[in-house]
Amino acid sequence: MTRPIVGIVAGLREDPAASEHRTLHCVGTQYVDALRRAGATALVIPQGSQPADVLPILDGWVIMGGPDIDPARYGQSAHPENTAEDTGRHETEAAVFRSAPHEMPILGICYGCQFVNVQRGGTLVQHLMDDPAKGEHRGDHVHLHRVEPGSRLASLTQTLEFEAVSSHHQAVATVGEGLRPVAWAPDGTIEALEDTTGRWIVTVQWHPERTPDSPATIHLLEGFVEACRRFSENKQACGTW
Repeated sequence: MTRPIVGIVAGLREDPAASEHRTLHCVGTQYVDALRRAGATALVIPQGSQPADVLPILDGWVIMGGPDIDPARYGQSAHPENTAEDTGRHETEAAVFRSAPHEMPILGICYGCQFVNVQRGGTLVQHLMDDPAKGEHRGDHVHLHRVEPGSRLASLTQTLEFEAVSSHHQAVATVGEGLRPVAWAPDGTIEALEDTTGRWIVTVQWHPERTPDSPATIHLLEGFVEACRRFSENKQACGTW
């Protein structure tokens, strides 16, 4: 069986081994490994890539974790704790998001959840810890996640409650157009969104790639990859590209 190709736009990091300034395109190995275990092949997309060049190759797209989205993109000034993601990564992903086929599955993880929300006109809580009522979400903290019955996410994870790794200080505030919350932390923080317009878009605030042996992770990623496989088969059958 042919493995679907899932794209991931790279971040930029300084090469710590270089004797002079050198920047690398980087994707965490945990994302690549998680997709491989689920039956897909990850394709790293360099920043600046044009959607017309990469989308014909892709059967799905994972928007990986990362630093923070520039709050100017949702009409706010930056919180002192804000650390902005590369402009090049954001602009590349925004272009891909605007151009992606309606039927192509998209899975957002952590930053990816926030990114999709902002792309749909939503806003973010810039620093959860400003609210004393909020629990801990940083530092790979493990906490309970409650999933909405009947949601696509519930069908994917095959459970309504599970523990997963959190590593974020921002979260969804105002929900973007065409999205709905489908999972929450015990403190009420939105932990997942999914599309309401018929597209296969699921975004999770936690890090499934950091708990590879969790049944919820396995089911989520295998379900995503299966959707990518179906898209690939349909694409080939109708000659989309």
